[in-house]
Amino acid sequence: MAEILSFEKPKKKKSKPEPSQKVIAAVEQYFKENEYKYKPVDEHGIFRTGFSLDCKLKDVSVAITAESNGVMVHFILPVGAGRDDEDQTRVAEFLTRANYGLLRGCFELDLSDGEIFFHDSVYGLGDFVPSQKAIDRLISHGLAMVEMYGDALLKVICEVSTPEEAVNEAEAD
Repeated sequence: MAEILSFEKPKKKKSKPEPSQKVIAAVEQYFKENEYKYKPVDEHGIFRTGFSLDCKLKDVSVAITAESNGVMVHFILPVGAGRDDEDQTRVAEFLTRANYGLLRGCFELDLSDGEIFFHDSVYGLGDFVPSQKAIDRLISHGLAMVEMYGDALLKVICEVSTPEEAVNEAEAD
């Protein structure tokens, strides 16, 4: 006779901790000291801004999330992979090849809508508050990665280059 197994009910997901006011203040200080325009933090702890780029993408939208013990940054690219499986497969291969070897951060693709972004973060223990230098490194690194791979990504989206050729060209420059 088969044994009936009993399972515990799944635990309810913990609600996301409130963003630290000290982390919010650190991000605001960074924007003000660098004289960057930004939209103030919303109820989810997210600041929004944008930067001009030195590549064919021209600009990038940035969402900076202040969390209880760190900062997460998403650089949302102004182009997408579309919803076609073949297009998304090419872009996913390109992003995977670009991510290989990156020491920090990564490119991501939302398969539901084709959105592409670069993600990076810095976290610590307890009441960690990132320094101005750490926040600057997050922003600078993300912008550098989008600029480095932006033109190559466009070549893949427009089917001018294969993912492998495009990444090799981006990394050779």
